[in-house]
Formats: sequence, C-alpha cells, structure tokens
Amino acid sequence: MLDPHRLRFLRELSVRGTISATAQSLAYTPSAVSQALSALERDIGTKLLERRGRNVVLTPAGASLVESSDAVFSALEAATTAVAETIDRQSGLLRIGSITSAFLALLPDTISGLSERHPDIDLHVTELGDDVDLREQLRLGATDLALGQHYTVLPDHDMSGLHSEVLFTEPLYIVAPASAPEDMEELATYPWAMSGPDPIAGGSSLNECGSVTRWVCEQHGIEPMTRFHTDNQFVFLHLAAMGTAVSVLPAICCLQVPEGVRITRVEGLVREIRVLMRQTSVQLPIIRSVLDELAKSADKVVRQIEAMGSALV
Repeated sequence: MLDPHRLRFLRELSVRGTISATAQSLAYTPSAVSQALSALERDIGTKLLERRGRNVVLTPAGASLVESSDAVFSALEAATTAVAETIDRQSGLLRIGSITSAFLALLPDTISGLSERHPDIDLHVTELGDDVDLREQLRLGATDLALGQHYTVLPDHDMSGLHSEVLFTEPLYIVAPASAPEDMEELATYPWAMSGPDPIAGGSSLNECGSVTRWVCEQHGIEPMTRFHTDNQFVFLHLAAMGTAVSVLPAICCLQVPEGVRITRVEGLVREIRVLMRQTSVQLPIIRSVLDELAKSADKVVRQIEAMGSALV
C-alpha cells in the first residue's frame, strides 16, 4: 500500500526539481527525502525517478503517479472533514503561506484571535514572498491556506482546483520623496525602485508588483529610470524618505509613511488581497475558524486604509 507521506515527497519533487530543494521546502534533510523516495519506489515496484546530471526527473510512471495522487489527497481531506465535524473543539495542524505585505497587515491579529478562541490549533505560518507560487503550494498540499494578491489590471491566475475569497481591496499609491517633482513626466528622470529581479543581474521577468509599476508608468507615457530592485516593498518607503527613489505601493504598505515622503493615489487600479484554499478543504471547520479571524483582521485593515485616504483628501 502506498504511504501518503512518501507520496507527498514525490509531488513536491515534481515541482522543485531537485532533492535539495524538496528537502528545504519540506524541512527535511536531503538524505531523508532520498530514503523516502527510494521506499516509495519499492512500494510501487518500479522506478519513479532517473538522474540527469545533478538533477532528477520523473519517469513516465512517476509522472503518472503524481498526476493521479490528487485523488488520494482529496480523499484524505474529505475524511479529515468528516471527522472534524464530529468534534466540538478545533484542533490540529494548519499551515498558512503568505505574501509579505498581507503577512504583516493581517496575521498578527489573526494569530492572536486564534490563540484566544482556538488554542488547540497548531498554526504554522510562513512568509513565502511575492514571487512564490502560492497556488502550487496549495495544490501540492504543502500549505493549507494562502494569502495572495491580484491586481485588477493584470490577467487573473489559474485557480483550477482552488477556492478563493477576497478579504479586501485597496488602492495603490505613487510613493516619492517630498522634494521630487509632482509631474509624472519629470518623475521619469528620477530614480525608480522596482519590485522583482534586476535584468542586468540575470533576472528573467518582473513579478506582479513590478509589472504593476510598469503599467502605471505606461499609462503616463513614461519609461522609468530604474535603479533599485527588491522584493521587499517596505524598503521602497525608506528609499523615498532618503530622497533616493520613486515607486508604486499598495495602501497597506503606506499606513505608516515616514516624514519626507509624498504619496499620490493611482486612479483606476486596485489590489485584491485574497485567501486561497483547496476546494476540498473549504468546509473544514478549522479552515472556517481561521477565515473568521482573517475577516476580523481585514475589517480592521480596511478602516485604517479608509482613514488614511480621508487624511489625504
């Protein structure tokens, strides 16, 4: 009989591509991952992996097993739901992955509320960064809930097999040193900070936040003079406070604007903060409990965003 624990290693490897990356993602040693995969091959009675240089790739049997394993984990989740519905208290392991800005804005109050009302929930939270594919983490079962984003001017994500709920929407702002020119054409000659990799250093493409900055510049017919690249959006505020760079940030990154920084709302652009989960886990009582706490946290954040917007008018 197949061991679901070992099968999860194979699913993770199918995305990560290497034993070391799989081990790092699952918090195991590479040796433990290799042993588990070898045991899985013995269980199934055929080779599931083959080496190609330093990497490993799935054999046709391995690829077929990964593809069909969705049904296995869906059945396990359904069984977990059935048991959970017979228990009064919420308990067990729950893993949340989150982009940085949502992590800081929503999770402190959410964690506090869960600790008070559901102390038996074993909550594990990981900041995954804006470039990590949260949806893939959910599909693999490596994460149970994910806090992600969607900018309304960009194509939507592939949500097959997943359920999402919008926690709140927020405006975006051009963030600039107070001493910088206000005219966008003049700002084109000012240094800009861009989210995502530096193409000069070998970066392949912008992430969503960087793409939105590009969209804002295109709407104003300018080509930004990009000098800074970072995935940490909160660094942008400090660059602006230093008089060093202009950038575009969502509202929750601008709730505490340093002195010497000017923010200007971008018209026609909003960001959705979404909570994502597998469709098979939507009715899990433990999931619904976390969603209730996230909704309370989101209401608080929305009030802060509205107060900030009113102060700018």
